[in-house]
Amino acid sequence: MGRGLPTVVIVFALFSAGCGEQNESDTTASETTGATMTRGEVIAAGDAACTEYRRKATPLVDQLRNSSDHGERAGLLRQLASAAEPSVQRLATVLPPPDGRQALDDYVLLGGEQIVVVRRAADQLDEGDEASAWALLGSALENVAKLRGLAEGYGFKVCGSELDGS
Repeated sequence: MGRGLPTVVIVFALFSAGCGEQNESDTTASETTGATMTRGEVIAAGDAACTEYRRKATPLVDQLRNSSDHGERAGLLRQLASAAEPSVQRLATVLPPPDGRQALDDYVLLGGEQIVVVRRAADQLDEGDEASAWALLGSALENVAKLRGLAEGYGFKVCGSELDGS
């Protein structure tokens, strides 16, 4: 079957996107009122979302690393993408201070693109085309450095950081 899927690429593509999901009860007053959040509130909300996403994604990534079945891998990729999507959508509604809006908008846009790439790779696996899945996931590496730079530049501590053991 050739090379295995680039699990590290998958992990970085989604984890660097700072994706994750928080419970509705974790929503800050600024998010629900539409008021501009402070940079600290944005960082706290983003890092909490990344932590939650990592908690949910870690077992999926472990399963992905141990799977050689295209169908199972495709399903796991979709689960990872689905777990990431709510947080990207949530970050899109956050109102950061004016000096951080462009960076956060860029971060959300790239995070959304990473999710699309992972889903497209899953589709390629369903079609039995591991080489195309590899190519799609490999293309995600270009955005990883950008995402990491945006996250670190904004001040996130969890979002954009490397996973332990990756």
